[in-house]
Order: sequence, then C-alpha cells, then structure tokens
Amino acid sequence: YKKCYFWIALTVSCIGVIKKRILKIYKEFDKIICVSRSCAEIFKNLHPELANKVDYLYNICDEDEINKKSNEFDVNYPKDCLNIISVSRLSKEKGYLKSLQTFNLLKQKDYKFCWHIVGDGEERPNIENFIGKNNMQDCVKLYGNQSNPYPYFKNADLFYLGSIHESFGISMIEAMILKIPVLTSKTISSCEVVGDYGFICDWADDEIYRTLEMILKNPNILNEKKLELENYHFDKKSIIDKFLAL
Repeated sequence: YKKCYFWIALTVSCIGVIKKRILKIYKEFDKIICVSRSCAEIFKNLHPELANKVDYLYNICDEDEINKKSNEFDVNYPKDCLNIISVSRLSKEKGYLKSLQTFNLLKQKDYKFCWHIVGDGEERPNIENFIGKNNMQDCVKLYGNQSNPYPYFKNADLFYLGSIHESFGISMIEAMILKIPVLTSKTISSCEVVGDYGFICDWADDEIYRTLEMILKNPNILNEKKLELENYHFDKKSIIDKFLAL
C-alpha cells in the first residue's frame, strides 16, 4: 500500500477556488500538506472534515549554497542611495504595479533610492510601461531572470516584497539568510516567515509608503534589523526530518 499525499503551495484565494472543483479528490489522499502553517490553518477552516489529514512543511533553503552562490560575482549598486532588491516572478499577485505607485510618490519627493528587480513574467510590459511614463528609469532597474540571483541580494540595503497574497515567500528566507532586512506586505504567512527580522506592513492606510519613507529618512534604522539577522538561522534539518518522517 502506497501512501498518497496532496501538496499545496497556494494561497488562501487559490485554495478557495480549488474547494469547489476537487473537494472529492481531497478525501482520497492520506495527507494534505500545505506550504506554511498559516495555509494549513486556513485549509482546516475551509474543510474541517479533513482537518486530521492536514499538515504543513516549509520549502527547503540551503544556507551554505546560498552564501556560496552570493559570492560568485559582484553586482555594483550606486553608493549615493538606498538600494532595494526584489526577486520574484513578475505576476499580478506580486503587486508590482501597486508598489510602483508607492515608489513613484517617493521619487516625486526626491528621495534617493534605486529599486532593483530580478525576475520576469507576464506583468513585465506593464511594469516597463509604468516606468517609462513616469520617468523612473534612473530609480527602477529590471534585470530579468537570473540563474544565480544571490549576488543581487548581497549588496542591497533592503529586500522588498509587496505581494497582494503570498503562501510562503521563499525569497524572504533567502534575503534573511544573506542578512538583508525585509520589508513585506502583510500576507497570511509574512508574520510566520519574517517575524521580528523585518518590517511587515498592511497595504491599507499607506503603511508601506510610510515605512519606506521612514527608512529613507533614516537608513540607520536598518542596522538594528541587521544585528538581529546575525542570529538568524534557517532550520533546514528539521524540515528534512519532517519530510522523511512523512
């Protein structure tokens, strides 16, 4: 007898769609594994009759490999501004167009920053169009997909993820491994993943704008987070042990 597990790496909105389509299929599996504890709790609330089958397991990050790859080549950023890095696919749920509006407001106030974006996707033409229309070429840089994104992390001052929804956010883990403070929108898993190692902001009430402005006015605020990140460790072993136990 082979055990069959259903792996879910989706956010709550996607789980809601699936609920209507394949509820019968869920019941055939021995376990339903979500990508974060928050996703698992939401799934249990959606399907209390399946709660005893639901568990969660984080994606694995290899600290040694990430640190090694971050030193493979140098990426030189401007020295006279705050360098912000984002690494993700360029898709609607990542909130790039919404974020660009926020960064444009900061540009209009003459704050000195450069937002470096690594990744590609269907939203790229819209992003490029916004950058062009608002003359943001000097403060927003697109690098496309990179086989090794980690050197782009290494020399940045801040990692930014402005997702509308996010199931786990593995790029935030990668940033913290490289001791880069994180600023992220509040999603179902952001508090679980980031904790006190970064800034978690609600899109409501311009909280992301106000936090970015606060950091731009006083970049030394990031030093406190960097000191805390010296103690950060991603526990790969416990994840592997749990995977093998399953």
